[in-house]
Amino acid sequence: MRFRSVHLAALLAVAAPAVHADVKLNPLFTSGAVLQRGMPVPVWGTGSEGEEVTVRFQGQSHKVFVEQGKWRVNLRPLKAGGPYSLLVMGKNKLLIDDMLVGEVWICSGQSNMQW
Repeated sequence: MRFRSVHLAALLAVAAPAVHADVKLNPLFTSGAVLQRGMPVPVWGTGSEGEEVTVRFQGQSHKVFVEQGKWRVNLRPLKAGGPYSLLVMGKNKLLIDDMLVGEVWICSGQSNMQW
């Protein structure tokens, strides 16, 4: 009987991490990131089903529950500045420092862009 209980305990220990998934941010949100000023800014990631996620940034605090493994909040328009810290809390805490708010430009073009 002891043999079976040891195997059951080992199986539960291996399976337990699959049941609990820490809240995570999309990889776009890192130290040194720039968030667009003057418009709503989406912040999103993943977590455990039904987990409550709180996002705090620049005096704003938003709560949401994870649905189908995903969560998302929209920050109200931000003023340019920084560096700031982004705090995301669920079953675990994530703190991203050195985030800026300003103009975000995406440039692309042909090989003759230098002209």
